[in-house]
This record gives sequence, structure tokens and C-alpha cells, in this order.
Amino acid sequence: MSLRRPEELPALYQQRQRLDANRRAVLAEQWLQATHHNAAIRTWYAGSFQHHEHAMVDKPLLQACTAEWQPLARVMASVMAQSDGFFPTDFFLHWRARELAQAGLLELALPMACAYPEQQVRLPTTH
Repeated sequence: MSLRRPEELPALYQQRQRLDANRRAVLAEQWLQATHHNAAIRTWYAGSFQHHEHAMVDKPLLQACTAEWQPLARVMASVMAQSDGFFPTDFFLHWRARELAQAGLLELALPMACAYPEQQVRLPTTH
């Protein structure tokens, strides 16, 4: 699966150009700086590395949840559909959902070890 339509792919491939030595050196320096920053998530956007924390995906994950039980896969698909610049995979989102459940910010209907297609999720109910 791609985030681009099949007819867009040839044009993207043709735009590829070899980098000269100066550009490679600049990118190498940016990468070194990015690794020293030690952010949870590093992205490449608009020609430079960006640094993000897990809130980048946690916030939309929580916003896609409701007080009613719903399939975790549906919630994850919603987050994936609105992603721009960073595409969180199903594996990554499942991990973040489990982390949020451990923190008490989400409830999972089945044990956290269950596969996400079987899992139901909701926001915690307050008693």
C-alpha cells in the first residue's frame, strides 16, 4: 500500500537526482545533530530532520477514541488517514495504544497481548 496513487509514482522516481558532495555533507551533519537530539520520533520533512515526542501520535490516537467501545483497528486507521509527514504503522500504533492503556489513558477490552484486529478500545470511564 502506498500513500501515493500509482500514476504519481513514475514522476516521483524521475525526480530523483544524485546528491553532490556538499549536499551529502550537509545531510550527514543534520543526521548527526538529529541523533544527538535523541527524540522519540525523527522525521524528514521539507528538506530537514524534525524532532517529535510520542505525543505526535498519542494525541490523534486519543482524539479518535470515544467513551464507547470500538475496534482498535478502526481507531488506528483514522490516525493513519490523517497522518502528514510521518506515517505511523499499525505495529507502532498498537504499541502506543498499549502504552496509553498502561498509563490509564485508554481502556482495552482484551489483554494487551492480544492482536489489535481483535481488540476493542475506549476512553476510560470515570466512576
